[in-house]
Amino acid sequence: MVTGAASGIGLGIANAFAGEGMRLVLADLDAPRLEREAAALVDAGHEVEARVTDVGDPSQVQDLADAAVERFGKVNVICNNAGVVSQGTTWETTLEDWDRVLRVNVLGAVNGIRAAVPVMRAQQSGSIVLTASVAGLTAWSHAAPYCATKAAVIQLAKVAAVEYARDGIRVNCVCPGTFRSGIHDGLPAEALDTIAATLKR
Repeated sequence: MVTGAASGIGLGIANAFAGEGMRLVLADLDAPRLEREAAALVDAGHEVEARVTDVGDPSQVQDLADAAVERFGKVNVICNNAGVVSQGTTWETTLEDWDRVLRVNVLGAVNGIRAAVPVMRAQQSGSIVLTASVAGLTAWSHAAPYCATKAAVIQLAKVAAVEYARDGIRVNCVCPGTFRSGIHDGLPAEALDTIAATLKR
């Protein structure tokens, strides 16, 4: 299972997993792009289930896990990769934007864990991977909700790893470095300057 799978890191994960012969359940909110990328994988001979999913909605994430079990019988890996960024300085960012970023970046990861753990406990095996960011370890101007939520994801992974180790479930997070992608579209020059500076450190 891979969320945020229609582009960027999520699509890269999906393609890498396909190359290893894994059967895929892909999720994204971008229905046309998700359909296109899933079809390309199917045409290449891979087994793929694609579902338009809002990771901030626990029922939709549960439906995704149920679809994986129904079609493939188990869930070996879930990559909670979907994420969003906001625009504006800390005081300028609206509470609605704070809610949106928290809902997707943090609760989206929590929803993925909650959906996967019962299946993986029954199997006594599984791997949960959370996509955090170098932004959770440093500071970017105009991205306080993103930085704060990615720091939260790092800590969430540590706690979940301790909680589920005895069930045979591994929990890890990855902190990708900085690169330009669609998530940065619309950010002001000051924010992009800060992001570029992290590449030079």
